[in-house]
Amino acid sequence: MRVLIAALAVSLLPAGASGEPALTGDGAFLRVLDMITGQFSDIKLGVGETAEFSKISIALEDCRYFPETPLSDSYAFVHVTEQSTQKSLFRAWMIASAPALSAMDHHRYDVWLIRCSTSDPDRGNS
Repeated sequence: MRVLIAALAVSLLPAGASGEPALTGDGAFLRVLDMITGQFSDIKLGVGETAEFSKISIALEDCRYFPETPLSDSYAFVHVTEQSTQKSLFRAWMIASAPALSAMDHHRYDVWLIRCSTSDPDRGNS
């Protein structure tokens, strides 16, 4: 159900407030929390890259942002798997400005999108 809601939300975001279409970022900044140990980490991933945190792997498949608000209006397609079994724990769009809309529902780990990254210095988030 959450995946359907997130897909609907992303489909309703074809353009930003000024009508400009979303741009594709080079990567994303994600925050990961182990709720049992309290350990957290900020991770920078390029599109197509995977990072490991504790017992999970996080892969970034896509990241998009709106040119007028690149630091807040980002959304990314993320795939989280359990390392030992390769079981998929989450595979959907995450929205930086609304992290609860498509949150990863897991008893131990929490992952959320902070923003997309881009090589454009005018965007302020390289």
